[in-house]
Amino acid sequence: MAYGVSPPPEVFSLLGLILMDQGLWFEAEKDLQQGLLLHSGDGPYYNLYGVSLYAQDKYAESVRLFQQAVQQDRLFPAGLANLASAYARLGETTTAETYYAQAVLLDPTNAALLADFGRVLFLNGKHAEAVSKLNDAVRHASDPVPYLYLRGLALFAGGRFAEA
Repeated sequence: MAYGVSPPPEVFSLLGLILMDQGLWFEAEKDLQQGLLLHSGDGPYYNLYGVSLYAQDKYAESVRLFQQAVQQDRLFPAGLANLASAYARLGETTTAETYYAQAVLLDPTNAALLADFGRVLFLNGKHAEAVSKLNDAVRHASDPVPYLYLRGLALFAGGRFAEA
């Protein structure tokens, strides 16, 4: 690299994506971190960096980056969903539920998102609401089988044995 010239942030995000695709999460983290040092970053960039940390089980660190992503763009469903998932991994399922609800409002036909929201509702003891979200996931999924299983668990936990 020439002195006094820094590459555009797209270079770091592209390198990060390539490394993440190869499962080289630590290496991706380093490139994405370098990009943030040189450039302010935007919502998707913070989200991408957060994903590299999340994949390394660095959930608390990833929360900080996902929060930055959401602050940069409040209408970013992937950032909200990733923030919710990181909170869920940290055991903060009530907080996760709040962010999943916001993400689903922005992307109401995303089957994986609906299923993740349903899982958190299930963990929070809201079995009927979990069933509702899992029904939505089944309706919008190209392959509903994994969601049918989760829905069955939620039905069973909610005492709806005949439907399970």
